[in-house]
Amino acid sequence: MDKDYAENLNSAYKFHIAGDYIKAKDLYEKLININPDDADLLNLYAQLNVTLRNYDKAAEIFNTVYEKTGLDEILMWLSKTYFLKQDYTKAEETIKKMKVQTEAALNILSSCYMYKKDYKNAISCYMALLKISDRNYIYYYNLSLCCKLLNKLEDSLKYALKAYEINPNDVEIMIHAASLLENSGDIENAAALLVNVFNLNHNTGVLYKVAILYKKLKKYHNAVECFKELLKYMPDDKKIMLNLASVYSSIDKMEALKIYKKLNKIYPDNEEILFDICLIYQNMMDYKKALSYSLKLTKLFPDDFIYFSLSADIYMDLFNYKSAAKYYKKALKLAPEDEYSNCGLAYNYSLLNNMDKALEILNKLPKTEAVIQDITLLNLKSGNFRKVEKNYYLWLTRLKQYENTEKKARKLFYKLKVGDKYSITEDFFADFRKKITDNSIKYIKKYMKKLWDKEDITDKTVLVYSAHGTGDVLFSLRYLKLLVKKAKKVIVSVPESLIRLIEYNFPEVEVVSQQKYIPYKQYDCATPFMCLIYNLDMDFTNIPYSKGYIKVSRKLIKEKSKLPIFNNNDIKIGLYWQGNPSILPNRSVKLKKLLTLCDIHDIKMYSFQISKIDFESHEILKKTYIEDVSSYIKNYEDTAALLKNIDILITIDTSIANLAGAMGVKTFLLLPYDPDWRWFFDTKTTPWYNSVRIFKQTIPNDWSEPISAIKTELLKIKNHEL
Repeated sequence: MDKDYAENLNSAYKFHIAGDYIKAKDLYEKLININPDDADLLNLYAQLNVTLRNYDKAAEIFNTVYEKTGLDEILMWLSKTYFLKQDYTKAEETIKKMKVQTEAALNILSSCYMYKKDYKNAISCYMALLKISDRNYIYYYNLSLCCKLLNKLEDSLKYALKAYEINPNDVEIMIHAASLLENSGDIENAAALLVNVFNLNHNTGVLYKVAILYKKLKKYHNAVECFKELLKYMPDDKKIMLNLASVYSSIDKMEALKIYKKLNKIYPDNEEILFDICLIYQNMMDYKKALSYSLKLTKLFPDDFIYFSLSADIYMDLFNYKSAAKYYKKALKLAPEDEYSNCGLAYNYSLLNNMDKALEILNKLPKTEAVIQDITLLNLKSGNFRKVEKNYYLWLTRLKQYENTEKKARKLFYKLKVGDKYSITEDFFADFRKKITDNSIKYIKKYMKKLWDKEDITDKTVLVYSAHGTGDVLFSLRYLKLLVKKAKKVIVSVPESLIRLIEYNFPEVEVVSQQKYIPYKQYDCATPFMCLIYNLDMDFTNIPYSKGYIKVSRKLIKEKSKLPIFNNNDIKIGLYWQGNPSILPNRSVKLKKLLTLCDIHDIKMYSFQISKIDFESHEILKKTYIEDVSSYIKNYEDTAALLKNIDILITIDTSIANLAGAMGVKTFLLLPYDPDWRWFFDTKTTPWYNSVRIFKQTIPNDWSEPISAIKTELLKIKNHEL
């Protein structure tokens, strides 16, 4: 090689590495004209063409050089050229010609497989690469991606977390790992990872995802902080404000309303906003305001049966049964097969005392869980016991908790519907119902394998468990007396508060807390308390132990009698007026409506309320002479002993009513216009308890008449007329 040629080649290379590609190209081409067989020169010229994206020319030159040299290095460059040209098959074939598979070669090969969507071979390559370099986080990351694309999510998560461990500051890896964690159900750690991402780059999209994850976790206060932070960047963003309002609806409904109403001013006819405001008012039991929004929705969307059905529901909450019937019918004109509206209309007819019409509607519907429940309830209330038996068993074992979950599903259906995703929501609703049937009742799920269905139990151990309310257990204990005579052994699983009372009354029975798991091998069959009626072949018209079946120790009664609060000669009246507002809200009475009973001379009132009471009741108790006995109650045994120290209990339909009735304590039971099925259509007495007298509303939501009737009875007792 002469001196000028060498100097020009050196100059061309300097231009090349300095980025002056035009001068480098001119010199390389002049030198090739002088010496076309120089492999080193051709190699450099081919590399320059790769840089200039002249991939076809570069590939042609590399092939020429490889023919001259047979070097793996040239094949490596040729495979890179094909890869950049997106000819992944030729790139793969070229790599495979190499004598030694280096890390760089395997890297290109794995990328070829990924682009060709040959994820299995890509995984093999990355596994081989990790044997060469086991701390390379990119290999773990790409391996994770391949596994995810093959739906091997556990492996994908494992490799993603390894990549994150090696490089904990790579945002892309963190986002990928968070997505996999969320998919696996580990939302807590997914959120934590995304918080780290946001701290690194303050990306609002990431913060929004964090807020949504907190919402899923029901960490509402954390979600609120995130959405508020987002509003600093995007002050009037509709999506963020809607989410913030949605979160507030779980922790602070008034704050949620402020946001929704602000949005409503900007978007006065927005379906989602109007609907959410309606739902909040409905949940707050401000039914009049809820109705104003649901009716507005019917006017804005007159072809949508959902809002007519919703308005009918709210009219039912307002006890306006005629208007409710009208709107259920409007909904059914638009969607004649809608089960919910049909069931609502049937229920409405039953409240208007048209049982035949109600049953006619229900009997035409497919026999789903909700329909079976409604038919059973109507037959129970009307005393048509022959049609009840099997359905009653199915309802109490599988469907008792269906009603509340049905309402939740319905509300979620409404929510999803707002986005006009009918096909998705209908499928979701059907799937939700299936899940309710299969999984919703934890006790049934636990004991379903051995559910008792009338088979002989002479030589069997029977587990009786509490799948419903405490009042239902107390109500059903009468049948436990009959069961112990039939079974070899009886185990009962009940809330802690009932254990001492049941142990005292049923010493032959093994009593355990419902918090304790009972292995299958310890019993032969299981039944909820409320199904004892069915399994023991009992007749509703011949109810046993109506005089009473629960006692409490004389020692405890005497101990309670010595309390200072009982040191008087007055007629002692117990009061219980407020139940859980989420369950049968129509059964509760405002304490101020009962104050007229406190005006009677020589009568002393005692509050048996142990649950949290409303603020108004709390203030009334502070200002009146009603004695609060809640501090003396630790369990139902204490309640029973206190009941034995009063003359009469005035109560709504709740567990204490069943306890008093089961003990033979004189009880005045306040019932709403539409009471629980067990009170049938009785208006004065009940076959369940001889000591209970019924005072029932004759007008929906109007307690004036039953309270006035109770006052008359108390005056008669005071004047010794009874």
